[in-house]
Amino acid sequence: MTFSILFFLYCAGIGFLTYRNRNQTASGYMIAERSVGSFGIMAALAASFRDGAGIAAWIGLGVAFGFGSLWLVLGMALALISLAFLSPLAHRLASEGDWDSPGDMLRTRFGPITSVFGSLTILSTALLYAAAQVFVAGELLAAFSGMPSLVALLLVAIITAAYVGIGGYSAVTITDKLQWLLIMAIVLFPFVVIGE
Repeated sequence: MTFSILFFLYCAGIGFLTYRNRNQTASGYMIAERSVGSFGIMAALAASFRDGAGIAAWIGLGVAFGFGSLWLVLGMALALISLAFLSPLAHRLASEGDWDSPGDMLRTRFGPITSVFGSLTILSTALLYAAAQVFVAGELLAAFSGMPSLVALLLVAIITAAYVGIGGYSAVTITDKLQWLLIMAIVLFPFVVIGE
C-alpha cells in the first residue's frame, strides 16, 4: 500500500512538472534555455550513473570482471575531470554558434552528411540506454507492485515518454534533481537509522 502511494505521488509530481513546462521554446525543450546550472548538471550526472541501468551494468561488470571493473571508475573520473575543464569552452561555442544539439554543431562544422551519421550514432546508443532504463524500472515496479512485468514495462515507458515528450529537457533536469535527492536519502538512511 505504501509503495502505491509513493508511486502515485511520484507520478503526480512528474505530471505537475510536465504540465508546467508544456509551453516553451525549442531551445527550452532541447537544452533548457542553457540554464541548467551546476547543481542540475551534477544531479543529472549522479542520477545517470546510479539509475537502474547503471546499477545493472555495475553488477554485470562486477560478475564478468571482478575487481578489474573498478578501472571503469578511474576512467569515468578522468572523463568528468576533462568535462569540467572543457564545459566552459563547449558552452561558449554552442552559445556563439546557436547550437541546440551535437547535430547542429556537426552540420555547421562538417556538413549535413556527418551531422546525419553523428545524430544516428547518438540516437542508437541513447535508445539502447533508454531501453535498459525502462526495462530495469519496469521490472522493479512489477516486483514491488505485483503487477505483470509487461504491464509495468508499458506503464514506465508511457510515463517516461509523456514527461519527456511534453516537458522536454527542462522536465528531465527537474526529475534528475529529485532522483539525486532520493539517491542521497537512500545512501544516508542506514546512517540515520543505525547511527554510528
